[in-house]
Amino acid sequence: MFDKQAFSERLKETRSSKKITQDEISRQLKVTRSAYAAYETGKNMPPLEVIFQLVEILKVDFDWLVKGEGKAQESNETQSWKDKYIEQLEKNAVQSERISQLMERLLEQEKAEKNKSQEESQKL
Repeated sequence: MFDKQAFSERLKETRSSKKITQDEISRQLKVTRSAYAAYETGKNMPPLEVIFQLVEILKVDFDWLVKGEGKAQESNETQSWKDKYIEQLEKNAVQSERISQLMERLLEQEKAEKNKSQEESQKL
């Protein structure tokens, strides 16, 4: 289960330990300092693309920052946030396509059943 407060604490502790100010990191993220501060206090959650940017800026592992799992330091094998974001978008596109195909099949079945019902009604 996701713990928003623990995420916020990891974010703040990591930024502080790397001696990065809220002003510096908010400029890199292209958000206001108050918007960034809200991430650290747990008032707001950053969007996924901002989390990926934080991972890159702070050089930490995504799973550690978000869930507290694994090691804090980013491994050499970790994808860039852009690659992860693109991968997630591609997964969403595939899922959307599957849902569309399923909906089309269901509509075709419904139409066929309706036609069959009408044909049977006309025979009576």
